[in-house]
Amino acid sequence: RCEFWTDAVSYEAVELGLSAVERVADVELRKDVASWLEMLGEPGTAAMVLRKTSETGAAAAATMVRVGVLLARAGDGRGASAAFDDAAKLDPDDATAFELRGTVAAWASDVIDARAAARSFAEAAARRKAAGALGGELEDALRAFAVDATSEPAAHALETALRDRGRAAPAAAVARTHALSLEGPL
Repeated sequence: RCEFWTDAVSYEAVELGLSAVERVADVELRKDVASWLEMLGEPGTAAMVLRKTSETGAAAAATMVRVGVLLARAGDGRGASAAFDDAAKLDPDDATAFELRGTVAAWASDVIDARAAARSFAEAAARRKAAGALGGELEDALRAFAVDATSEPAAHALETALRDRGRAAPAAAVARTHALSLEGPL
């Protein structure tokens, strides 16, 4: 493994690193080169380097989440969304990819609309619940409903989270708000 420890990462080191990762399947070197590119203000290129990882399972999912974050930093909403989708498929137990995909709607609504963002947050809530992270479940359910009160999955996620906590009145208020939002403006 080749490591470059200098006061400032140079373009020459990055070029050598890029050349090396094309010839050698070294996950850690690939991560190092991506980190250097990121430090040099090249998040999109860093994402492309990481995307070619040979990792599998949860490690690959974590790398794809990182790819998505880097693409988001590069302003590539479509690429970020796709990377988060890939990460969610690679690790069906982790909610992070769905949470991050839902946030893309805040700055790239042409890629992910409110309804898709609400579905992402609702799925994240279900994954948090399955993992026993009930605080995370409620937070994601709240996000889902806040993004789109007309979303059936969002309303269901929040109602369920509240009812599971013995909060019948707030759950009923969510149901009313959801019903009213479906009616539209008067």
